[in-house]
Amino acid sequence: MKNRIIEDFYNISIIKKQFLSAGYICKKWILITKNSKYLLKEMAINELNRLEFINIVQNILSINNLSAKIIFTTYGSTYFMYDNKYYVLYEYIDGTHLDKQKLSFQEQYELGCFLGNIHKILNSTDIQNIEKYNTKCLNISSPNLDRINNLIHLHFRKGNKEAISILKSKLKLLKEFNFENIKQTYLKYNNKIVHGDFYLDNIIKANKLMCIDLDQTCIFPLQYEIYRAISMICYDESLDDLKILHNIKNFLNGYKSVYHISNENLLEGLDLFNYISLNSLYCLGIDDDISYAKYKFKMIGWLIKNKGSIINIIKGENNEKTNSNFSYSI
Repeated sequence: MKNRIIEDFYNISIIKKQFLSAGYICKKWILITKNSKYLLKEMAINELNRLEFINIVQNILSINNLSAKIIFTTYGSTYFMYDNKYYVLYEYIDGTHLDKQKLSFQEQYELGCFLGNIHKILNSTDIQNIEKYNTKCLNISSPNLDRINNLIHLHFRKGNKEAISILKSKLKLLKEFNFENIKQTYLKYNNKIVHGDFYLDNIIKANKLMCIDLDQTCIFPLQYEIYRAISMICYDESLDDLKILHNIKNFLNGYKSVYHISNENLLEGLDLFNYISLNSLYCLGIDDDISYAKYKFKMIGWLIKNKGSIINIIKGENNEKTNSNFSYSI
């Protein structure tokens, strides 16, 4: 895209445009003008009512200094369209990403506070006519047993032993869940707005913590996002179990210091998260690089193995011994 096209939409003069390779799906550019720095993002979204919901959530967080401000076009819009693609321009957040392996217990606490604050702000703000927007991204579905069996056969033909091992373990573990109970747990909650992809790559530390990339924001159980954050932030395979459990304790304490969630809801949410994660076949296709699927399965395996200890943390008990015979090999 030529600079003049962007300049026409925003009435700015671009001195330098730098393409960023970061990002799994979206293309991004840093734009530098005489007095300002911006981030231009090509959205991987083709539904306008979905994009509008994302930008509404972004604006709510930016007003509360929790995310980057969207720059409005000269036509008063939060986006522009060019060559059948949507683009959004943000103020650039100049900061750094946190290193998961170097996070202190205090930083785990602060990250819990940060997520709690995001949930508190998003769910204390009334979005007018929210029903007209596409607020869906995450979902819950019946066990993918047939799809898993089909993938096992396909990977067997190619000799992909690691993928077969993960899929067989998922198949076995999914059969231990009662889907009707999981579905009732999901349906009983008054689902809330969540970030949708809260992990360290989407958090920048500037003068304070700021979140980015709200493309997966949606309405879903808060518990799911809490446990997803725990699995992505508190867990690391290089850490021993006790360190990870202390990370979880500090993260949850931080979250609950800002936004109330009952122990009952947290306890029920653990099985909900584990089920949805096990049922996901992301990065397990026949031509996929399974590195992330392998790492993610280890994370879920750790949560299942240490479920008793996590329950004790939620209840405020000190017994941090594991009480599961879960085992797997890859």
